[in-house]
Amino acid sequence: MAWPARTRICLDCRTLCTTTCPAGHRRVVDLWKGRERLVDAVWGPKAHRPALLAAAPTVKSDSTWSGWDIFGIFELDWFALFAIAGALFWFLGASIVKLFRKRAALATAQGAVRRGMPLLRTGQIGYVMGAGEAVAFGCELRHADTVMLRDGATIGFDVRLDSGELVRVPAGLCAFDMTNAPAMRDVESYLASIDSWRRDPDPFHHDDARRVTLEPGDRVELLCELDPCAGGTAGYREAATASFVPRGFVRLRRA
Repeated sequence: MAWPARTRICLDCRTLCTTTCPAGHRRVVDLWKGRERLVDAVWGPKAHRPALLAAAPTVKSDSTWSGWDIFGIFELDWFALFAIAGALFWFLGASIVKLFRKRAALATAQGAVRRGMPLLRTGQIGYVMGAGEAVAFGCELRHADTVMLRDGATIGFDVRLDSGELVRVPAGLCAFDMTNAPAMRDVESYLASIDSWRRDPDPFHHDDARRVTLEPGDRVELLCELDPCAGGTAGYREAATASFVPRGFVRLRRA
């Protein structure tokens, strides 16, 4: 089963979403149609944006010297040798300056200005029922101490709480507590799956990428309040077992 689509992003908390921001923020744009607004939020207005992709400096010279002349280099006079050495040193210095300028420009990337969904511990812990592949995931990209992207989705699953109740988590978007989440392995493949138009300046510039995956058998804590299911019980085989659903946006933590 495919993950639920996330085609929009909140400019305030940088959460991927389907329609509105789950945290209630209003500055939400389409990842494709609103890309320029997202890039502006990260790198500033185009007119004042740092030159992130400045062309590499090139050596301009009126000399007709070419690489083939290396065979006759010892016939060159000292002035020509100094000119060539100076050009090489200039090119090297310009490249180093460009590298430092680009690093300084990348450091100006701006991330989330507001928090995402609140993730408060509830003690509602159990294990994911069923069998098969992953049923939910959460991702977070950071630059320095700033969140550049939040993402999470589930195909729906059931949780048997330690207290015996059954919780039915519906398919849709979700938020994970990313504390101590492991590093993401294939960041570029993930970014390509949500942003097919990968080009600079990159709105998802990052120096740290984390991903957590939830599979059947994993223990999980539900970080949201629960409401009784409409039927009240889980089914005829478990008629005495109370059944619940998460209230509002689904929030999870690998336990």
